[in-house]
Amino acid sequence: MIFSLFSRVVVKVGEDERHIFDRARLMYSEVAEIEKITGQSYLEWRLDLERFSITAVAALLHVLRKRAGMANDFATMQFNVSDVDVVPLNEDDTEMVREEWLADLERRRKAAEPDPTPAVAAENARQQSPATNGTSPSSPASTASARGNGKSSRGSSSAASKLTPTGS
Repeated sequence: MIFSLFSRVVVKVGEDERHIFDRARLMYSEVAEIEKITGQSYLEWRLDLERFSITAVAALLHVLRKRAGMANDFATMQFNVSDVDVVPLNEDDTEMVREEWLADLERRRKAAEPDPTPAVAAENARQQSPATNGTSPSSPASTASARGNGKSSRGSSSAASKLTPTGS
């Protein structure tokens, strides 16, 4: 889930390995490599990464290691899963502490809320709906869709609108 909430994170393995992942900087060749080694489309991999699938995380780690010039073979990759940590980053590349990322999520939640003041809510509603007078004109009797002629609507709208046979 952390990958869906934050676009810039640090992926750490143990105490010595650290890689910055910026979702906006993922290159075509890296995505092609991920698709090749996982057998998934980019979208499938992204969804698995957001669910923190260890295979998706390992594919990301493989690409980040290659980017850093580290020798790495996905097929023989080994690391202790409990050593993997992913932490959101501040703008200055420092790691966010729990209170910072919770505050960041709270700021986003508040920004997404509609303004509760009645005047703003009324103005927003007015801008979002087209101006109407609440009624629409009836179809002329000469059209096939005229009310009560039985040509286009199934059933009647009232008992008085039933068609009665005429003597022809």
